[in-house]
Amino acid sequence: MGLNCGCPAGTHIADLEIAECKESMGQVQKVAFQRIYKTAGTKNSVTDPTKKASFSTLFSAADGSKMTVSPYIQGPTSEPGAVRTFGGGNQTLGGIEITIGREPTTFSAAIYQESQKTIAQLKQYMCEEIGVSRTALRAGITRLISCGMLESRRGSGTYVCPPKPLNIFQETYNFSDAVRTAGLHPSSRLVSTGTIEADEALADKLGVAVGVPLLRMQRVRLIESEPASIETAHVNLSLCPSLPEHDFECESLYDVLLKEGGVRVEHGREHISISRLNAEEAELLQQEEGTPVFYESTIEFDKDMRFVEHCKSVILSTKFRFADNGEKNGMRSVAGEQWLKQ
Repeated sequence: MGLNCGCPAGTHIADLEIAECKESMGQVQKVAFQRIYKTAGTKNSVTDPTKKASFSTLFSAADGSKMTVSPYIQGPTSEPGAVRTFGGGNQTLGGIEITIGREPTTFSAAIYQESQKTIAQLKQYMCEEIGVSRTALRAGITRLISCGMLESRRGSGTYVCPPKPLNIFQETYNFSDAVRTAGLHPSSRLVSTGTIEADEALADKLGVAVGVPLLRMQRVRLIESEPASIETAHVNLSLCPSLPEHDFECESLYDVLLKEGGVRVEHGREHISISRLNAEEAELLQQEEGTPVFYESTIEFDKDMRFVEHCKSVILSTKFRFADNGEKNGMRSVAGEQWLKQ
């Protein structure tokens, strides 16, 4: 948990020297918590924050002014607030800045063992501070977990998930663009590449003639330098014969197709299912064999419905998400629009 330990307020500030705002708080052992408001509109207060004895009545109080004390805390750390200064230039004598205080000192620590009664009390304080009930708070957290914005770790707590790139079914998908839109950095690691000719089974699946030259390419796609998916693609070389000359560990396939072949992907068919990693896939993605993953198969076409690319992808569910925007006949549904805003 994080706490802000500020200097005393009100009339006491004039009685305290700047040196009282210690740069080092020493070994903090326990922390006292108090409600902001004792009753509606009535704030709690301590008579003199410089005297520990003034806390005693609040520790034993039976009403809303009661204070709760934590058990011994673990791993306390504190970082002194930035120095507050005034002056410089013509504002002060000699242009020398004057120190007038510090920003609040940030203090953090962990509470590993405590009774459920005290934990419940601390949660209640948190709810009161942000103005919601515990029921509403739990419902909100559950909703955020289901949306993939939070994750609950057994025996540890609830944490904010890093942003995940989004693949919208009704829109042309580009891995690099989707990752950048999420504020992340995409990259690729080339596993293998080569030129093949479409056999009868592949030609039938792709809607091309037997013997059509294809670029076969397998890449591990990375997000923030961490493996996110494995893509195995077959690309129509007749639309852009120069593809084998490019390094697709550094270049975008769709960018090269557009610049050198004048080919833009505009239509496609997509199939999503759930699978588990085999041994080879697990090694490439640095995961355990049998880890659940998304399995995606796509066939992409240009505006004239010429086959451009067939791609099979194995995607880690922790790195990517999929969405249906509810679009039908060019119109998005209200439900689809609301989902995309999450």
